[in-house]
Amino acid sequence: MTTVTKAVQARRAEALEELRHRSDLIGWDDDQYVYTILRHVSKSGMLRVIDLVILVDGVPVSIAERFCEATGATYDPRGGVKQTGCGMDMGYDLVYRLGRLLYPDGYECTGERCASNDHSNGDRDYTPGHCVHRDGGYRFRHRWL
Repeated sequence: MTTVTKAVQARRAEALEELRHRSDLIGWDDDQYVYTILRHVSKSGMLRVIDLVILVDGVPVSIAERFCEATGATYDPRGGVKQTGCGMDMGYDLVYRLGRLLYPDGYECTGERCASNDHSNGDRDYTPGHCVHRDGGYRFRHRWL
C-alpha cells in the first residue's frame, strides 16, 4: 500500500481546484468538447500518451499535466497522460475520468445536447435542469483530434 504525503495531497487539491477554475472560465456549455490528441504509441501498442485539450476563447489549452497532478496519473514529457492497455477508446476513458473528477456527485441536466447516457436509457426529457445525472463521467463531450 502506498501512502500519500500531505504535500502530495496539497498538490492534488491545488490541481483539482485549477481544473475546476478552468471549467468555470469556459462554462462547459453543451457544445464544449474535451479533445484528445494521440502523442505516442509504444511498439507493443500497450501504452499510449494522450493529451487532453480544451478550448479557452478559441485557443487550445492542454490540461493533461494538471489532470495527472489531480489524479496521480503519470504525465509523459511527450505531452500527455500515459495510458496502458488496449481494447477500448483510451481517450474517452480519460475524458470520462475527468468528468468523474470534476463532478463526483453528478450534474444537472444541461438540456437538448446533454451527453448523459441516462437519456438513451429511458429518460427522454431534455428540459435543462429537470434532473441530476448521478454519473459525472458523462458530463463532457469527447472528440479526437
